[in-house]
Amino acid sequence: MEGDSSQVHVAVQFDGNKPHDSLRLSITKNRPQIWQQNVEYDMGQASTLVDFVEWGKANFPSEKLVLLIFAHGRGVLNIPVNDGSVFHESKDVASLASSSDDSSGSYINEEVMVSGLKKALGKQKIDLLIYNSCLMGNLEIMNMLSSVSHFAVASEYPIYLTLKDDEDKIGRSISIQHVLKTIKKYEIFNPRKIAKEILNHFEETYKDFLFPGGDPDLLIAQTFPATLAFYDLSALSQLTKKFSDELLDFKKSAQKNAIILNRMFEENLSADYVDSLGYIDILVFYRGLARSLDPQNASEKIKSFESLHAAVVQEKVALHVDHPDQLGHLSYFFPSIKKDESYVKKFQNFYKKIQITQQWGLSHFLDFFWLNVELKSDQFWLDQLKKWSAGETVKVTSHITDENADEFFFLELDVQAIKWRNNPERIKNYVQYLKSIKRSSIHLEKHIRYVESLRP
Repeated sequence: MEGDSSQVHVAVQFDGNKPHDSLRLSITKNRPQIWQQNVEYDMGQASTLVDFVEWGKANFPSEKLVLLIFAHGRGVLNIPVNDGSVFHESKDVASLASSSDDSSGSYINEEVMVSGLKKALGKQKIDLLIYNSCLMGNLEIMNMLSSVSHFAVASEYPIYLTLKDDEDKIGRSISIQHVLKTIKKYEIFNPRKIAKEILNHFEETYKDFLFPGGDPDLLIAQTFPATLAFYDLSALSQLTKKFSDELLDFKKSAQKNAIILNRMFEENLSADYVDSLGYIDILVFYRGLARSLDPQNASEKIKSFESLHAAVVQEKVALHVDHPDQLGHLSYFFPSIKKDESYVKKFQNFYKKIQITQQWGLSHFLDFFWLNVELKSDQFWLDQLKKWSAGETVKVTSHITDENADEFFFLELDVQAIKWRNNPERIKNYVQYLKSIKRSSIHLEKHIRYVESLRP
């Protein structure tokens, strides 16, 4: 890694996946100095990061601070983990989790991290915080970071990597070397210009990026979304207040008028999600919210919200996504109603614990919406099944073809049936109904066998 001028000090803390391979070093005037090595840092502990920042400030006092975190990111909740499971059953699942440690299996809780950084930084703030991690461009996370950082760079989507060692090769995430070179260029620190160059380099890196499919049946590589954005965190409170007020307004109106809630169900079904586990782009979500609440005046509300949003997301790049100009580059935890309710409830329990979701009422809105989802979900899927049995093609998302529609529809019904695994009478009645359907399909037969296997 290249060091830089006497104006810039580079402090590095590294931990690999082997025991006692951690080290701490600094680079000044292109001269590296190792301060610690052959030790083991638990990079999943917020205290490890806080100690590193305290050490850096004490040894290299500076007017401007840039913090780059290169690690796994999980967004607003602890998903997904390396072994593919969703929850660590043996421990409480942290909210706002990132930077997992491969050795200990721990992960940083951002609330704890921010609390520690406040003490370490004193009156100073980080000038630019760069997340070289998946799924960290969350509304919830950026609100947390706004108390310790002026600006941030992150992606609301996963950041897919190649397995090549040379980070300048295609698909190698944010180049650390390029970040250092860019910072060195500016005698007067300018976070927006620095971020713009980081985004431009990211775009160049990922424009031809193909990620090898994990499925052995996939004979060709696939393109995956690649996004990165620069956030002005000082403008975030206005956007979040507007968003929170609109959620409260929707809740009050929907309690009086079921049509509003029905519109939101339909919007939620057709929305494109950043991640299948529950992250939705905030502009995509808000447009649906505004149309559900007041179709006649939705365009004016959306325009006002987009103006506040533009003050936060000041630079952005999006590759391999549909309609990139419609993307907000800031996600919000709001799972699709096509997910199993019991699955979502687990997330809600953790989501409620986050200070920022309590402050802005985000968790209360989610509670209200999902209470109504539970009441409507069974009837919705039964209606879809009736349409299918009458010969219609039922698509669970807009991205699948007619040829694959049946397969994905019944896979979705498999997910819905999981919630009845402790209700043998419900399963019995459902199976009887399935067997009464006259339309034949191998996918229907598989679904019947799967539902029968759920009986306790």
